[in-house]
Amino acid sequence: MTLRVTRAPYAIDSDSLMILGIDRLKELAERKRKLEVEEERIKKVLAQTMRDNEAKEMTIAGLPVARLVEYDRRTVKVDELLAQFPMAVTLVTTTPVVQVRLP
Repeated sequence: MTLRVTRAPYAIDSDSLMILGIDRLKELAERKRKLEVEEERIKKVLAQTMRDNEAKEMTIAGLPVARLVEYDRRTVKVDELLAQFPMAVTLVTTTPVVQVRLP
């Protein structure tokens, strides 16, 4: 991963409207984190219940409401791959990404 910094830090006034936006963004990020934790907890309970009952699908009144899908995710460590096989560079694509990160 390449980290690109395009400009020097941008200082804003303490009464700037940008502060309101940053505060709101932090609030939303925290809310999202809490919801994701709750979502994962519920998914784990549902998955375990389906495993315990040897079911791939859960239904209510005959209508499907949840499906258990299990698989192994495969990932590639690009830096290690390129170190061992430099010619693999032709298979690697780079896509620019712009992010705003909050400390």
